[in-house]
Amino acid sequence: MVEIHLPPLHERREDVPLLARHFLVEACRRNEIAPRKLDVACEAWLAAQNYDGNVRQLRNLMERLAILANGDPIPPRRPSAS
Repeated sequence: MVEIHLPPLHERREDVPLLARHFLVEACRRNEIAPRKLDVACEAWLAAQNYDGNVRQLRNLMERLAILANGDPIPPRRPSAS
């Protein structure tokens, strides 16, 4: 077994847009939604978040955005909780 140390996502903000796009593609495919894209401002907003839940939190957010967000590309707003 090899141990790999990976800093938390809030210390790797440059990775957030790439991961977000990947998770959005997966979420659209899984939910049978037409492929969607993120607005550049949305990517910047995502990169500025803290992600206490690390990568799992970002993945869950992309799932909600795929399902709930209006517009394509997706603008920089949180999806509503309802």
